[in-house]
Amino acid sequence: MQMALRRLEPSRLPNRAILQAKANGPAHNSASKDLMLVEFADLQCPHCKDAQATMDRLVKDFPKARIVFESFPLTDIHPFAFQAAAYGACIAKKSSDAFFTYVQAVYDTQGALTTEAAEQTLKNAATKAGADPTAIAFCAASEAAKNEVNESMSLASELGVDQTPLLSINGRMVAISSIPYETLKTLIQFQAELDGVSPAAISPAGSGVDLKSR
Repeated sequence: MQMALRRLEPSRLPNRAILQAKANGPAHNSASKDLMLVEFADLQCPHCKDAQATMDRLVKDFPKARIVFESFPLTDIHPFAFQAAAYGACIAKKSSDAFFTYVQAVYDTQGALTTEAAEQTLKNAATKAGADPTAIAFCAASEAAKNEVNESMSLASELGVDQTPLLSINGRMVAISSIPYETLKTLIQFQAELDGVSPAAISPAGSGVDLKSR
């Protein structure tokens, strides 16, 4: 495993620079962009719902990383994903914490994203995030909110993202659904080390790992 990981190369500079400049979605943890973990997700995607537990663990294990959510609704197969993302764009204006509360609420009721119930489901999720559901629905229907979602989708397309959930580790794309958590964590550590990120920002919280000793 370690030999294979050692063959990783530094992140391609264009991808990393693009994300540092354009990945401006709601974020956890650090304001620093030295170590950026950018999740591209679709709120109607069952695999994205499953990956939420992994993302929650990364937030706890990498407190000095900047962990960003970018919407990439797969509208061809998930008809309510764009609307859910637009609601999220409006709720994010309140705070990132409110946004992530909303995301969890949508995932928890994902099965209710149907023709009959989608609008009320999203309003309920907005309420759980502490937002006014009527105001958020109005905002989500605006061109400004739709443009925010489209910008996130354009960023994904620029980087070659074609599935969800996908995680960028300083510009290197990883399909997180297919990787055991401990392996993913090690990949993040090694990629960040190769990119010259400070060791203090790499080691998972409470791990006591000294990467230089490996």
